[in-house]
Amino acid sequence: MKYVALLSGGKDSCYNLSHCNANGHQLVAATLSPQSGKDEIDSYMYQTVGQDAIEFVARALEVPLYRQVIQGDAIEQNAEYGSRIAGGAGVLGDETEDLHTHSTGL
Repeated sequence: MKYVALLSGGKDSCYNLSHCNANGHQLVAATLSPQSGKDEIDSYMYQTVGQDAIEFVARALEVPLYRQVIQGDAIEQNAEYGSRIAGGAGVLGDETEDLHTHSTGL
């Protein structure tokens, strides 16, 4: 199965890649990153500290790397996100919407 991995550069996302690879899945790498000049952002969803290592991980795994800057903020901070209605909308301006935009373009 093909899958998209959100790479943070941390040990957990790297372990996830290794585990999926060991189970025969095909990786298409993707990541969301902070704006240029920022090392870390105040995010409920994304770890951005290890962003410098992501290009090295993608090169070592010989997979394409698709990057997009996180534009949204951590607006929705509750246990549930967006509408509970099938096909309902997310939260305008939330950082999660960046993931949706990024993944639909792959």
